[in-house]
Amino acid sequence: MRVRLSLIVVLAALLSACDSFNGGANVNDLETRNAQLQGTIEGLGTPGATIAALQMTADRGMMLQAEMNSVQGTALAVQGTLTAYQLGNGSFVAQPTPPPAGVTPGAVASGPTPGGSQTMFSNTTTSSGVRDEDGCASAPSAVFEVYEDQIYVVTTITNLKAGSVLGARWLANGSLFFDDAQCWIPSEDWASVCAWCAITPDTDTFETGNWSVELLLDGQLYSQAQFQVVDSSQQAAPTEEFQVTPQQ
Repeated sequence: MRVRLSLIVVLAALLSACDSFNGGANVNDLETRNAQLQGTIEGLGTPGATIAALQMTADRGMMLQAEMNSVQGTALAVQGTLTAYQLGNGSFVAQPTPPPAGVTPGAVASGPTPGGSQTMFSNTTTSSGVRDEDGCASAPSAVFEVYEDQIYVVTTITNLKAGSVLGARWLANGSLFFDDAQCWIPSEDWASVCAWCAITPDTDTFETGNWSVELLLDGQLYSQAQFQVVDSSQQAAPTEEFQVTPQQ
């Protein structure tokens, strides 16, 4: 609407100027300007369409500005990430995470036992041997020959305190065979450790029958295991069956 009014005002002024001046260069100049103005009006077309086109251009400009702002925000975020990772020499240099306090890098973290944690026994078993590297059972079994050199009882103790006294009480066929009251006294705290006690026969061989072993810590029973001792050489040989064919 403002474009239409402006054009009308300008056109009226030019026409008035044409009436005021007579002949010569002034008339020709006004006619030239009038023709130029008419061409401008025809080029602009309908003022409503022109305004709509200008509005669409303005809207598109606002969209482009919003997109530019978004791109700039992304660029700032990327720049912040690059700064955090300390970009250098064309590669990212990540900052190493410091090890927890009290832990030496590359060492196995055993550490002190948690305060107030209870001592527990688990995976108690009997075995004919233990591993040299960790003291855990190397050949778990619940049946042993009378000719065994040693029989072990092995257990995993969690939260074991230094100075605790581990004991083992061995029974054969319900009778006490050996009371090992001080099998092991640890000199340091253990978060988890394989502990074992062992017996040897009091004669050339172990007594056959049903055996059991009780594990005690500071005189209190914590775990136990049962096993058998057999003499395979004394097992009865299988009897041969004969089939009798009746005579006719």
